[in-house]
Amino acid sequence: MGIDTNFSCSVGKNEKYLARYVSKEWWSRLIATYQDPLHTKEALEIMMTLFEEVAAQVAEKLAFSYDAQEFSAVRCYVMDVLKR
Repeated sequence: MGIDTNFSCSVGKNEKYLARYVSKEWWSRLIATYQDPLHTKEALEIMMTLFEEVAAQVAEKLAFSYDAQEFSAVRCYVMDVLKR
């Protein structure tokens, strides 16, 4: 959203306007991360996937490097910690 608007708009306090700027599909995936504590693992998996998608897009559009292998290693580590 920031890239598309040249970082000229605000998503509001606590991101209350973010839903206006993202697809309904993406928004529903994000909302799914706000689960009850019994579903923390699933919420974290969704959030990591969303982060990975957005990070790759932002890196491409702003000509930054993004190391997908490094993120994959982080994801594996986090999932391993959750198994313990």
